[in-house]
Amino acid sequence: MFVKLLFQTNTTTITDDFFTQVMLRNNKRILLSFLSILTLANVATLSIKISEKGSDYLT
Repeated sequence: MFVKLLFQTNTTTITDDFFTQVMLRNNKRILLSFLSILTLANVATLSIKISEKGSDYLT
């Protein structure tokens, strides 16, 4: 891996570009999933606190 970084050439293969695109799409998908779960968790927590339906032991 370090050899590849030290001795870079200007030629890239199709597989390198393909795997780079796949990795970027997967990272974007994971980030969007994480943010949507975080948002839903915060909405659920706020709705429980606003409606005062939570347990007294948790406060």
